[in-house]
Amino acid sequence: MSQPDGKATPITVASAEAAAFRDVIRHLASGVTIITSSSKSGEPVGMTATAVCSVSAMPPILSAASVVIAQLAGQGFYDATDSSGAPIHLTKLMTQQANAFLRQQKAGKPFMLSLSFKSPHPQDEDARNFIPEQQDMPLYASDSMPVPSTATQAAWNSEPDFFKNNNLARERWVGLFSNPQLYQTSVKNYYRLITGMDRAVKNIRYELDSLGLSNNTVLIFMSDNGFFLGEHGLSHKWYGYEESVRVPLIIYDPRDASGQMGRVETKIALNVDIAPTILDLAGVQVPTQMQGSSLVPVVHDKAPSGWRSDFLFEHMYNDPSIKRSVGVVGGRYKYLKYVDPVPNYEVLFDLATDPKETTNLASDPRYSTILDSLRQRYATLAARAK
Repeated sequence: MSQPDGKATPITVASAEAAAFRDVIRHLASGVTIITSSSKSGEPVGMTATAVCSVSAMPPILSAASVVIAQLAGQGFYDATDSSGAPIHLTKLMTQQANAFLRQQKAGKPFMLSLSFKSPHPQDEDARNFIPEQQDMPLYASDSMPVPSTATQAAWNSEPDFFKNNNLARERWVGLFSNPQLYQTSVKNYYRLITGMDRAVKNIRYELDSLGLSNNTVLIFMSDNGFFLGEHGLSHKWYGYEESVRVPLIIYDPRDASGQMGRVETKIALNVDIAPTILDLAGVQVPTQMQGSSLVPVVHDKAPSGWRSDFLFEHMYNDPSIKRSVGVVGGRYKYLKYVDPVPNYEVLFDLATDPKETTNLASDPRYSTILDSLRQRYATLAARAK
């Protein structure tokens, strides 16, 4: 159950989807707690996820798994309260919950913790939007945040009419970035939230160290989407521009003695790779129906030949204020297609000469061959994903 005051309440998982999830988790640990923010419909949400997996004595199959979800109302509220009713920032509350879980683990037993911070997501229903911890408010106070070169009225005007009509990303832009003062306030608070989350990850790592778990615990840090900070006259996410589709991914395995620590990998990793990666780390065979691939070989700079060089992009959420789009991302050219206009509206960017994605080449006859090739590639990837 979720509570309107934002308190986390343990619930018993009973749905068919949760039962399937439990079957997967059964392979990972005998006692598992998933700490995540949840939407009102029960779908997992959250801007950032940190997975902490202990792989000590990980057997290939375990007979039972205890799955407990600390569920929050909606995505949770930054102005939360702790178990005693005292005010506490949500990031700090979730950090306390994570560390409490870690302290409950038995020595030598595997565990998995999945933690989805709300930070740096805005509190959309609150006029303050980005709400950092008070201790972080002095940060960046004297700085002037640079404005992206595409955060202009001209960039927004260049979008097609159907895109500019009833667009939620533009509506959110009005409340966050529509004048210089708003922009500075919003971006500074956004960075303050990230600083608070960074501190939370540090505290969790300190807890792992104090419990003697740090040398055998793999950490995976990622986000579920990027975020527009005014680029192209937009806010939030939803569209195939680079600012929206690119996310951070850090995998830290303290057992790795291959000298790969700190290496920046250029191969494409996707969110569908995370579950296979965790299963691989646990020594469990990845089910054939999973679309992703384990990143463990990539982490060790031993990616198999034929690793993906592009991927299928799609955002088909059914909301008239979010323009549905699909496409192919990867390599020099990016292909996007908005599926609601008739005929569909196509976009082609040359990222080598136009990294800020300001010039649509789809109607330029000089690029017709490239456009046709990417149309065919999209059809192939879409069919493969079904």
